[in-house]
Amino acid sequence: MALAVISARTCKPIALSQSLCRIVGAAGVLGARSADHGAGLGGSSGTGEGNRAFHGASAEGSFARASGGATGGASGGASGGASGGASGGASGESSGVQMGGGEAPVPDGSSSEQRTPRRIVVMGGNGFVGSAICRNAIGRGIEVASVNRSGQPNRSEAWIKEVEWIRGDALDPSSWKQQLRGATGVVSCVGAFGSNEWMRRINGDANIGVVNAAKEEGVARFVFISAHDVGLPSFVLQGYYEGKKAAEAAVMAEYPTTGVILRPAMIHGTRNVGSYRLPLSLIGAPLEVVFKNLPFLSHLPLVGPALVPPVPVSAVASVAVRAATDHSFPGGVVDVWGILKEGH
Repeated sequence: MALAVISARTCKPIALSQSLCRIVGAAGVLGARSADHGAGLGGSSGTGEGNRAFHGASAEGSFARASGGATGGASGGASGGASGGASGGASGESSGVQMGGGEAPVPDGSSSEQRTPRRIVVMGGNGFVGSAICRNAIGRGIEVASVNRSGQPNRSEAWIKEVEWIRGDALDPSSWKQQLRGATGVVSCVGAFGSNEWMRRINGDANIGVVNAAKEEGVARFVFISAHDVGLPSFVLQGYYEGKKAAEAAVMAEYPTTGVILRPAMIHGTRNVGSYRLPLSLIGAPLEVVFKNLPFLSHLPLVGPALVPPVPVSAVASVAVRAATDHSFPGGVVDVWGILKEGH
């Protein structure tokens, strides 16, 4: 693919994008998958009839509702087999739920979720994103159980004592399946890097097992922390994306109207690595400001998918908890722009 004409006006933005891409290329792959590191357990399509996608009308592209059980693509805003969203509206300012061609207001958390006792199970709740989800839920007065291989984190934060920590292996449902009974929702942060076979098994098979177990135990809502496709060559992290896509398809098949898929890019915040605290926001926060204010970058040929804003881990957690507990929250895909808009 080549650009036939490049005007003097566009040369600088494209040169800028190439420089930024060198930074984000690695950060967007590793940082965005922070949910998969330290989760203690262990792509981008969805299926399902009538699946409604939750999107920001953004430069990245919104995700439209799927129909007829079609399987959607990864980058550029395909979800559930129907390409949708606005490539205009590059500011990402308007966000909503696409329902039959119209838009409905996004729930603000003031619905029935405030009136009934709630309990969520977080698969991989001691990782970077999983911990943020547990902390957010505890702060909302929600009962939380976390399933992970290592059990309770060895830290002194107050919220940790409020979580029920359960040792379990995502690949062995018998060690945790009973914990799903009576839960309002399940949030899965399960993921891993490694060989293609291992990534397919953990990102795909393990999550599919969690989806099936939740359905069998009568859990009403399911939230899957997936990943934005940054447009890498197909042979790079092939098993990672194939696993994510397979898990997304399972969510939409079993939870066509109450399953929610979050697709963040780079996730930033303060991450605990052993006894150290890694300030990912030193890189992520400035990049978030840059890309939010230069949304046209995500439209650039070849490198555009990598030039979307990083998202704060607190925003991912906020949207995940709402999606798992608020019965008015629509099923579908929440893209990068939707997370930024609704997660604050």
